[in-house]
Amino acid sequence: MIAKRVTGESGAGRRGERAVRWRLGWLPDEYLVINDLMIDRGNGHTSQIDHVVVSKYGVFVIETKNISGHIYGSEYAPKWKRYWKAWYYGVEHSNELEFDNPILQNEAHIKALSRIIGDRVTYIPIIAFSTNGELHVAAEHTHVIYSSQVRRLIRSYTEPIMSTEHVRKIYESLVANNITDENVRAQHSIRAQQNKNNYQQRQEEAISNGRCPSCGGKLVKRQGKYGVFYGCSNYPKCKYTKPIV
Repeated sequence: MIAKRVTGESGAGRRGERAVRWRLGWLPDEYLVINDLMIDRGNGHTSQIDHVVVSKYGVFVIETKNISGHIYGSEYAPKWKRYWKAWYYGVEHSNELEFDNPILQNEAHIKALSRIIGDRVTYIPIIAFSTNGELHVAAEHTHVIYSSQVRRLIRSYTEPIMSTEHVRKIYESLVANNITDENVRAQHSIRAQQNKNNYQQRQEEAISNGRCPSCGGKLVKRQGKYGVFYGCSNYPKCKYTKPIV
């Protein structure tokens, strides 16, 4: 007999993943859920997948994002953007931040999964954002939804395409290939943080050189209602601002 739920340690404290994990826990027993799956994707690299749901209706591959503000993106753009407003010293500023396209991240996860369970499986990619954000995303081949909609979306697939035995074999294969070694998981986290730090460093270098880290335009000193700040010369196309403190 196999366990229905498998939960890894890494990322267990992330609120977005925890919310989706809780919702997946209410699926009927025919859905086999693996949370925080880490697998080898070749060339010494690993993929960490937030949630995989194996069912006779397909294999659902879920990437969760806990990001607030207005989220803009398209299916194949390398970066998406988050816009939000914040107050600095009594001045309201529009802020902009780029982040990696989660659809492309999830495609890499599916490619890693296909190394284990094959590419003849029907994969259903889902990007689940917390309700802290407001989505403005154009995507045809991936579901980009709120975390509160995940369970309903999964249950909307009602046409069986795999046998119960096939589902069980896929699940067991993924469980068997799940990397639980703490050292490997720690190295994965270190590499992910290094990549993030490198991106932040590039952003800081652009600012120090008087360039907008979002679009490369010039940073221009502007006078606002409540004080002085730096804004992008490409405004209003680019709304990046940086308070002068």
